[in-house]
Amino acid sequence: MGDPENVVVSSFAGNIIEQFWKLEQNPDGYFIIKSVKNENLVIDIQRNDPSNENNIKVYQRKYSNNSNQKFKFSK
Repeated sequence: MGDPENVVVSSFAGNIIEQFWKLEQNPDGYFIIKSVKNENLVIDIQRNDPSNENNIKVYQRKYSNNSNQKFKFSK
């Protein structure tokens, strides 16, 4: 994969595997959002900047220095 790709939200097509994602919980309580088609592709917050209007990308998974690829969910 060359340049990271922006995440686009569209209507569900049902049989397009690129639209399927799964959560992987880490021991620290955070989650990685991985592609079902290619588990090395994950959701990534560009420049680790959670401010509004920052890009959310699909990017190669990093196993260290990856806080921009970890998410915490709460009720």
